[in-house]
Amino acid sequence: MRLLTLFLTLPFVLLCVLPAQAADYWVAPEGDDANPGSRERPFRTVQKAMDVIRAGETCTVRGGTYRESVTIRNSGSVGKPIRLVAAEGERVVFDGTDRLTGPWEHHQRGIYSTTVEGPLEQVFVDGGMQIEARWPNMRFTEIWDRTKWAESEHGSRKDLMICEAIAQTEIDWTGALATLNVGHQYKTWTRDVTQYTVGSDRFRYELNERLGDGKDDGATWADDRFYLSGKLEALDAPTEWYHDPQHGRLYLWCDDGRSPAEHRVAVKRRTYAINVHKQDHIEIAGFHFFAATFRLAECYHCLVDRCQLQFPVYSRRFEERTPQGKRRLEPGTLIAGDHNTIRHSSIALSNLGGLTVRGSHCRVENCTVHDVNWGGNISHPGIAMLGRSNQDNHNVVSRSTVFGVGNIGILYRGPLSNIEYNHVFDVGRVCCDIAAIHTGGVQSRGSVAHHNWVHDSPELGMRGDDQTRGLTFHHNVVWNCRRGMVMKGNLNKVYHNTVLVDPQEEHSTDSIIIPKRAEPKKWWTPNPTLSVQNEETWVFNNAAFLVADRGGTPTSPSDRVSHNVILPRNLRRVFANANEKALAAGAFDLRPASGSPLIDSGRQVPGLAARFHGRTPDVGAYEAGGERWTAGADWKDEPIGVEFVVRLEPPHKHPSIPLPKSLQDSGISAKGMRQLQKLYDKLWEEGDRLSARKKAISLRERYPENSPEHKQNHAIVAKLHTEVRALLHQQGSNLLSGQDLAAFKKVMRR
Repeated sequence: MRLLTLFLTLPFVLLCVLPAQAADYWVAPEGDDANPGSRERPFRTVQKAMDVIRAGETCTVRGGTYRESVTIRNSGSVGKPIRLVAAEGERVVFDGTDRLTGPWEHHQRGIYSTTVEGPLEQVFVDGGMQIEARWPNMRFTEIWDRTKWAESEHGSRKDLMICEAIAQTEIDWTGALATLNVGHQYKTWTRDVTQYTVGSDRFRYELNERLGDGKDDGATWADDRFYLSGKLEALDAPTEWYHDPQHGRLYLWCDDGRSPAEHRVAVKRRTYAINVHKQDHIEIAGFHFFAATFRLAECYHCLVDRCQLQFPVYSRRFEERTPQGKRRLEPGTLIAGDHNTIRHSSIALSNLGGLTVRGSHCRVENCTVHDVNWGGNISHPGIAMLGRSNQDNHNVVSRSTVFGVGNIGILYRGPLSNIEYNHVFDVGRVCCDIAAIHTGGVQSRGSVAHHNWVHDSPELGMRGDDQTRGLTFHHNVVWNCRRGMVMKGNLNKVYHNTVLVDPQEEHSTDSIIIPKRAEPKKWWTPNPTLSVQNEETWVFNNAAFLVADRGGTPTSPSDRVSHNVILPRNLRRVFANANEKALAAGAFDLRPASGSPLIDSGRQVPGLAARFHGRTPDVGAYEAGGERWTAGADWKDEPIGVEFVVRLEPPHKHPSIPLPKSLQDSGISAKGMRQLQKLYDKLWEEGDRLSARKKAISLRERYPENSPEHKQNHAIVAKLHTEVRALLHQQGSNLLSGQDLAAFKKVMRR
């Protein structure tokens, strides 16, 4: 009897100690959350599956559209991740919009209205984004048309915008939202208009320091860009909308002028389709996102794979530049934590940034980011890889393609970051003074940017900015930029780069820039500055049209600066194929041609291993007979169905030298100031004064402030300004009349 009892209880004991098998859950549009979540009887919502899923389990989502905000509240574990995946071969869409059904009432012309509670920021008709009513008018296809921004005029300053064209709108802009790309024009912010009189050429807006230093002078205030929104009266063209938050009414003018009831109208209601906070070992794969995105915060060992996002985030206000106390957290596509990876994914059509990754040991692999940052704010790069400043991060951005960005393409920060084999182009579309690939500061220590293709930046290709320390650029190819690359600071390495930016071309100024002057002390500079930059920086084996300091003075050869080949203007005998068509198509071959001056012209440097085929390394990014390496993602994003108008800021738009500040503050009309600035530019160009001034400034910056050499060159600059001011005094009176003439004479007599 005792033997029988033991036999019967043994299976029960085994059942108690064996682990339960992991479950697989299924979700489908025709499912029901009362179901067990099996393939045959799936759940209806993804959230239901996430509520019951545990480590080692997988949720497969069948094809269809899901309008929900999913929160993942459980973690996986090592070797047992929680997996949320789209069914193989099926299109699964997380949609952040809700359909509007009306009823629609005719307002006037092609405008109809319906009741919609706010807040409201984004509207779609038949899947196409509509534009919030604004001045100047713009269609969605014109987000890269710089002429669709209004231009400020002389007399504008911090908190005051002057533009003659505003008077013609006959709209009271008080209370409107001003989107301002002002100051240095690499920052954009939004401010409420606080004061405007109908028919006036100026308005005032909420005051906030533009850069944090309190300065409100500078020529750039007179040629900034802006637009105004937030007024029903501005709704005067098809594809525009306006939302009245007080009465909860949406006004919409469809492109064909017909009632919105004849179209599919949807409004954005959810920012995050997937939200994960403080959960680890999560995998998300295979989804499409429309007007929604994902957010992983304080998460570790997570993976996002094969996801495609369109219109992921949108904000009519740029909160990052909003005064303290009024600031809200900006939405964004975010992965924050350590040991996280996103791969083979695309992000497109965000008016803010593309992708932000924070933490250490993180990777962005084989991704595509395009048509983001329509406002041109430096805070909204295509890809931001932000490591911790106080530790080695080992972050990587690899084999990714970034294009169509309003400001920086790839921004990286934190020691030991690796930016490799990326293709970055057509960036800086809505701003000035930017780089396609950007970093800087002492926290760039140990970081490397290598084997990247960079082109079509209206400013810099690559930048190591103020106080850069221990940064390396090698085996990069840069072309068709205004400036090739700049490496500031010290203890850096610049080698084996091919920079096809010719300073002699009309719209280019520099090729490889290695500043030598003292580091400028700026309001935000956190560390002691150097009296001389790049004394211990290595610069060798580069192929470029010029290697020089900021003033264009060629860098003197030394034991650290050597074996750089200055390219001839005709590249036919230098490279296998470097013609313009090949460069534009990415079909170039920049390996040295037979007999090229690049072959065996490099040097070996102890501690830097390099593979080469001849006696010594070839100069430039490619080795003769070596691999023709390529950069960028190995796949293309699906078509977005939009053909954009691209019309950028004219090159060298800014006046070479601004008018004296006393004239800028004199009260002379905008028309009068334009005439004087045109004359001022002409006077500087006469007799080679402009180049003489540039040369003297370059020489001045190479010496300490109180040195005889600094004083001598400063005197040359001052003498030139005095000479041109005297000529302006003589000739300027002929351009003006009335109050403008009186104000001009009063200033010039001083």
